[in-house]
Amino acid sequence: MSSRFRVAIAVALILSLAVSIPAFAGGWAVVTLDGLPVRVVAGEPLTIGFMVRQHGISPAPGLSPTITFTLPKEEQFTVTAKEDDITGHYSATVTLPKEGDWNWIVEAYSFPQPMPVITVVAPTATAVSQPVAAEPVPYMLIIRMAAFGLGMLGLFFALRTKSRAAFAVTALCLAVGLASFIPGSTVPKVEAQDDLPVQAAGEASISQAEFGRRLFIAKGCITCHLNDKAQARDSVHIEMGAPNLTSFSASEEVLRLRLKDPASVNSNTKMPDLNLSEAEIEALIAFINSK
Repeated sequence: MSSRFRVAIAVALILSLAVSIPAFAGGWAVVTLDGLPVRVVAGEPLTIGFMVRQHGISPAPGLSPTITFTLPKEEQFTVTAKEDDITGHYSATVTLPKEGDWNWIVEAYSFPQPMPVITVVAPTATAVSQPVAAEPVPYMLIIRMAAFGLGMLGLFFALRTKSRAAFAVTALCLAVGLASFIPGSTVPKVEAQDDLPVQAAGEASISQAEFGRRLFIAKGCITCHLNDKAQARDSVHIEMGAPNLTSFSASEEVLRLRLKDPASVNSNTKMPDLNLSEAEIEALIAFINSK
């Protein structure tokens, strides 16, 4: 066997190993959103952040994840997320141009991962600066001044003429003037517009269990755990021995510990710490235990 032939075989073996390494490594990852997008308004920038974990465990750096947004039958576009200072964490800022229910998927390492629908609302009408209106005529002040003026004039004539009618007119005018100072006798209080409660545009009230269902998809739980209550469009399930949660339920205390710090419950667990907030943990508990 010639030396050139041996070199060629060695190069071929090295190349085949290089190509097969990703396959041996599993070639899949789980995307975990930082949080569900809320208050999304058409034409306003929205920043989306997420972690990519190879095999759902180890942060995967050096990727160029894409996010594809689709407004059914109308529009579709794709943006590329960039890695930031946290290993395996990526973010992208996007502006959704139209109101409607947008489907979107994140493709970071292998298969695309669908996310919960984003409801985008139309921009609310902004207040236009108006010229400052002239102060309304202070009618109460005019009445007050007229009452006191007539009262003083009546008092003058009453003292000179000793007329009971003049004293009566004087008393009436002074009474009217004094009454104008009584609290509540002026213009009724009108509730200020700024004090009225503001309902977030397009943010319909949803149950805690429904919020948890969306988080179950957005946090990547659905990739490892089957759950018929959280069927996601085109989602992919990886068989890792994770329990099927379709009919599963447990005490809130156990689930709370499991979601907050998985390793504290089982030191051999493959489930990573997702840095869930207290509100997210409670919502996921409500969803997992829902019927």
